[in-house]
Amino acid sequence: MQERKEFSFYLYNKPTLVIIDWYNIYNRYKNIDLKVFFDYLKEYKEIYEIRFYQGVIKDKDWSLDIIQVAKKIGYRIMTKESKYTKIDISKEPYLINTLEMLREILATISNNNSGVANKIYTIKQRIKSRLSIIEKTKKHIPLKSFMDNDESLYVEIFEFIKTLDSNLINLTTKIEWFKNEIIKPIKKLKCDFDAEIARDIALNINNFENLILFSGDGDFASTIKYLIEEKAKRVFTMYPQGSFGEIDYVNFGLIIYDNLSSGKRTFMSGFTARPIDHIIQKITKKEPADCSAGPDIDNIAGSGQ
Repeated sequence: MQERKEFSFYLYNKPTLVIIDWYNIYNRYKNIDLKVFFDYLKEYKEIYEIRFYQGVIKDKDWSLDIIQVAKKIGYRIMTKESKYTKIDISKEPYLINTLEMLREILATISNNNSGVANKIYTIKQRIKSRLSIIEKTKKHIPLKSFMDNDESLYVEIFEFIKTLDSNLINLTTKIEWFKNEIIKPIKKLKCDFDAEIARDIALNINNFENLILFSGDGDFASTIKYLIEEKAKRVFTMYPQGSFGEIDYVNFGLIIYDNLSSGKRTFMSGFTARPIDHIIQKITKKEPADCSAGPDIDNIAGSGQ
């Protein structure tokens, strides 16, 4: 396996603004240390400000601790109260379709079991009929004990399948109940900073030549294209591995695939996108934290407890 070349930001002595959508990246990289992260970015002399966007949850002291720690370290804090919004899961068709497919599978199994049970019952009745004939016509043939044992085996199988069939019916009923439950609205904690980040980029557009954006949100693609094409800025997008709105960047021409089958891609001039994995070792603690006296404040930072 080829060793990955060490990643660096090439800022060319131009003023650089850093924007961190903390919740967007922290969900994927919970081992990021805020102090180590800040110190790494400040190694670049071109970076004049590091903005930190994070919501506060009412009545949750730990969420306020994150803000206080980040502010003390030196981040420029942008925050607001997080809100619970209603989410209608019925708008997620893949989940409903999965449950429906599961229900159909169980129904098929149940029907198959019923058919098997019916056939075994028929065999049992035939055995009884034949035993009756043997008893009446050929009593001297010692076959009855063998047939009795045969019949008991079929009866046992029949009862087993009948029980299995009943269990499948109960399971199908529970799936139907679950399906009805998940379509009810639920609450999800949200605190999107898309509008605030776009606003702050616009307000500071004359202060920076380079923008480093830590977020995998594809909604920023149009803003980034504007910065590059209309304002001649250079933009670096650092996104969480496996959580990148790449389709939006492709649609806006920021990412161009040379060959879809090979996966090779190029970027619009002035734009670079990399997963945070490229620098993760540089922004995490170098040694395990000593928790003998309880959780330290740096561990609280970004915690979802």
